[in-house]
Amino acid sequence: MSELHNANSAASVTTYGSPERPRRWERRSSEAQEDADAPVDWRNRVVAFLAFLTSAECHEACHQHAQPDELAAALTRIWFDDLYIPGDSYVDGLKGALCEAQIVEFESCFSDGELESLARFHGFFELRLNFVTNSARGRGFFPENDSWQSILKHASYVLAELDPDPDQIRATLARLARQPERQLLRALRHPAATKKNAGAH
Repeated sequence: MSELHNANSAASVTTYGSPERPRRWERRSSEAQEDADAPVDWRNRVVAFLAFLTSAECHEACHQHAQPDELAAALTRIWFDDLYIPGDSYVDGLKGALCEAQIVEFESCFSDGELESLARFHGFFELRLNFVTNSARGRGFFPENDSWQSILKHASYVLAELDPDPDQIRATLARLARQPERQLLRALRHPAATKKNAGAH
């Protein structure tokens, strides 16, 4: 949605100059197409998510604009709906037919041992998700209890396997956590820019 909004906003701006100069919206459209064609760095996305999930500083910053159970629900949805491609269900239901090409792309970013660790974490997460379904609010609204803490602990083990030194990305995410929630969640789903920012500090 944000990319579409940016393209629409750019298209509404009148640009002046020679006819040969591409308009701003044309350049952005070309960049968006390049991003769509580029292979997805699933490893970077998963590491960024796990780094945030296991960061007390990030959680504390987010609690300024979201209750703990609301933050837990948002993070749960990102993992099940956006990140763990081999999973057979979203937060709210089954995925249906899985895209084999996307699964192959995801699995190519990890070693066999890492894939096993991710699968175990996903199963652990899914089991606990099934116990906290709230008929009034929906799934994923974990209270700050032992069940949620056990998910965070398991996530920290997987993160240590994928990235033994995640402090740099955590520091960048902590800065993002102080920004509006929409910007933060977009960064967790598409952390390429986050990785570039981390390298710049």
